[in-house]
Amino acid sequence: AWILPGVQLFLKLITGSKLTGTETIILILRVLLAQHSQAMYYVYNETGKDLGPFEIENLRSKVLSGEIGSDKLVRSASSDQWQPMTSILTEVVTTAASQSKPVIKRYWDAYLTARAVTGFGGIIKTFGVIFGMLIAVAGLIVAVNGRGFDPIEVAIGALVGAFFIAVPFYALGVLVSAQGQVLKASLDTAVNSSPFLTDQDRIQVMSLPSDTQSA
Repeated sequence: AWILPGVQLFLKLITGSKLTGTETIILILRVLLAQHSQAMYYVYNETGKDLGPFEIENLRSKVLSGEIGSDKLVRSASSDQWQPMTSILTEVVTTAASQSKPVIKRYWDAYLTARAVTGFGGIIKTFGVIFGMLIAVAGLIVAVNGRGFDPIEVAIGALVGAFFIAVPFYALGVLVSAQGQVLKASLDTAVNSSPFLTDQDRIQVMSLPSDTQSA
């Protein structure tokens, strides 16, 4: 695309054609703009071969779709200098950041709900175990110190009662916790496939260690 205006400028120069200052500036700008539009870029890949090359419009569309994170480093094909994505796609990164804020809030609230459900299930399990143990201990105390009762029957009754109280509560707690874990797994899938989140956003939303991205 830049060849045509470049050839036009070259021919006018070698043929001695008179160019006004405006015409010269226009031709030079056409060459520079055409070159920029065809510039190729590579995206830094921490786990292997760099991604690319991409034309600027192709790179822009991949960032907007979430296929490439807006927090990645890029370099032009003619340079070895890595630079932030913001240096060439400022408007894309700004748009992606503004889009990610409400999405992060939504997912964050959903993760809080999932953690609350999981925690409530754990409370139910703990309550069942403790309540069952208290019944068993109380029955054993009565069996040892009680009068007018068969201690063996009291002890067996207390253990059976504790079992039938603890087990249902524990099972209910397991079911509630499982629902919370299922919700977390669904959220993990949604977060990983969201086009509005960068890798750093995903780490923040999922409450992962900060070094997960480089692992």
